[in-house]
Amino acid sequence: MHAQSPETRYPNVSGFRDRHGKLRWRYRKCGFNIALGTDYGSPEFLLKLEHAQRGERLTGIPDGMRRGTVGHALAAWLAKPKHLKMTKCTRDAKAKQVELLRAALGHRQLNALTIEDIREFVDSHAAQPSNANRCLGALRAALDDAVGDGTIKANPAKSVDRLPVIGRRCREWSEADIAAFYKTHVDNQLARLVLTLILYTGARRVDVVALGWKNVSGGRIRFAKNQGASQNLMHVDVPLHPVLRETLRDCPEDRQTFLQTQAGKLRNTIGLGNLMRRWCDAAQLPNCSAQGLRIACARRLKDAGMPEQEISAVLGYADTHSSHLIVGMGNRPDLADTAIGGLPTADPAGLLSAFGQPPRR
Repeated sequence: MHAQSPETRYPNVSGFRDRHGKLRWRYRKCGFNIALGTDYGSPEFLLKLEHAQRGERLTGIPDGMRRGTVGHALAAWLAKPKHLKMTKCTRDAKAKQVELLRAALGHRQLNALTIEDIREFVDSHAAQPSNANRCLGALRAALDDAVGDGTIKANPAKSVDRLPVIGRRCREWSEADIAAFYKTHVDNQLARLVLTLILYTGARRVDVVALGWKNVSGGRIRFAKNQGASQNLMHVDVPLHPVLRETLRDCPEDRQTFLQTQAGKLRNTIGLGNLMRRWCDAAQLPNCSAQGLRIACARRLKDAGMPEQEISAVLGYADTHSSHLIVGMGNRPDLADTAIGGLPTADPAGLLSAFGQPPRR
C-alpha cells in the first residue's frame, strides 16, 4: 500500500513507499506518470521534473548533470533553499551564470577541474569583466559545497583572480535630455508615465513596475523598497509632486499597477528596461537609462538645497552614504571649485615667502 504522500513544493509530485519501504517520488498528471527517483530536490530530480512538466520522458542524464561533474555541483548549488527566497529577477540572473559555466565546464569531473580550466573560462569572458566575476563567484560557491560534502579536497576557483573592473558611473539625465524625451514621446502615454514616475519618486525599475493606486493615499505615495532576499525592508514615503499627480490622472483606477501590460499583467523589470532603451534611442539619447533618472532626481533635490538626509529618504537609502555617492560624485569640478574657493587667500604659514615669492595683495 502506498504511504501517505508528504507535502512537496512541486505541483503534481507525490511520494510513495516501494516494496522495500524506500521513499520514491513521481510526477503524475492526467494519466502521465514519470518516476523522479529517490533523491528529492537533487539536480537529477529537477531535470526529470522539468521534462515531465513539458510532457516529455528523459531517456538519459546529460554528461553535464551526472554526479561528480561541475554541472551537477552547479545545479545542486542553484537548488539550495536560500536561492528560492530570492526574487525571480535574482534567481534568473544566477541561472544565467550557471548556464554559462555549465556550457563551458559542466562536463568536467570535479576532481579533474584545474585552475587553468577556470582561468581560461574567465579570460574568455574578459569583454564583460563584471559578468565573468559573477560567474567565478558562483563557481567558487558551488565548489565550496563540493568541498564541504567531501567530493573534492580543495577549491581551485579560489586561486583564480577576478578580472579588474573599471568603475563607470551611470550617465545622469540633464534637463535638456528630459525635455527631449518628453518632446519625442508627447503622444506616448506609457513612456511619459515611466519617466515621470521615476523622476518624481526616485524609484528603481524593480520598484516602479509594482507601483499602483494601492500605493497612493492622502496625497502621498508609499512603497517598500525591493531588497531581494533581505528581510530588512526600507519603506519609502514621499508626497505626490503636482506634475506626477497630474500625470496619474490619466491612469484608470481599476489598474492593478500603473505600468501593467495591455493584458493586465505585472510588467517585467527587464521588459521595462528594453522599452526604455527603445524610447531613449528614439529620442536620440543613446547613453541614457532608467538608473540615470534616479541620479537626475537626486541632482534636482540637491540643486534645490536639500541635505543628503532628505535625499536618502526619497531614494530609500538607510543612510547618507549611497546618496552621497550618487549626488556628491556627480559634479566634481564644481565641488572642487567650492572647496578651494572656501580656503583663505592669506598665507598664514609664510610658505610663499619661504620660497622667495611674496604673497599677492
